[in-house]
Amino acid sequence: MLLDIWNSWLAAGKKTKDATPLVDPDDVVVTTQAWISGTRVLGYYGPVALNGFIVYRRGTLVLSRGMDECHRRMQRKAASLGANAILGFELHFDPFATRLKREGLGWKAVGTAARVEGMG
Repeated sequence: MLLDIWNSWLAAGKKTKDATPLVDPDDVVVTTQAWISGTRVLGYYGPVALNGFIVYRRGTLVLSRGMDECHRRMQRKAASLGANAILGFELHFDPFATRLKREGLGWKAVGTAARVEGMG
């Protein structure tokens, strides 16, 4: 009950600087699957999405760091909603993206934040 009240409050946009997430972002599981075997979904908190752009330089190192940051930011977003999982995670790339007259790699990440019982 308290979790539902907290999440409704967060969803209403009444976040404050001192609002701490109910879930540690490092504990949020990210999967491309629509479910996790042996678990039960207690609630869905809607989609979480990010867009990004990486300027081409130093090859795969920049891409790797960019994807790591994407993963961490998605986990933080889901945790702030009270979710402990992101289901159906998808990552889409645009290798011909241009931002401010600079060429690079555009990307979009999306998944569904959910509270899953029976993990860990």
